[in-house]
This record gives sequence, structure tokens and C-alpha cells, in this order.
Amino acid sequence: MESTSHQSHSIPDLSALPAPVRALYESSFGDAVGHLFLVSAPFAAVALICVLFIKEVPLRTTNYVAAEDREDTDTATVQA
Repeated sequence: MESTSHQSHSIPDLSALPAPVRALYESSFGDAVGHLFLVSAPFAAVALICVLFIKEVPLRTTNYVAAEDREDTDTATVQA
């Protein structure tokens, strides 16, 4: 059974459209994609610059915490 209603989540069949409408659709879609890239490029550049200024913090190589460090942490917690 073939449904004649149009569903918004279905992909249109461009080959079924008349040539002028298909050309308009393809042109509009191409222009929109180009504009999206032009708009997103400055945001990507700003994000890259922000990432370059993030201070690098090395990861710990062990789970060991020295006893004196542990005491300092406990004292700071009690005083707070």
C-alpha cells in the first residue's frame, strides 16, 4: 500500500522533482552549506586559540600520596 501523505522526516526524491525545482533545491542546499562553513570557521579559530592558551597539567603517574602531604590535607580539612 502506497502512502500519498508527505512525512517531514522522509528524504525527498530529487529525481522525481521537475528540473527547475530540482536545480533550485540543489542550489539552495549548496548555498546553505557554504554559509554554515563560513559562519563556523571563526568559531573554530577562536576555539583553537583558546585551546592553545590552556595550561598543560601533567597527569599523576602513581596513586601514592606521601604521609606529610596527607597530614597537610587532613589539617586543612579540619581547619576549614
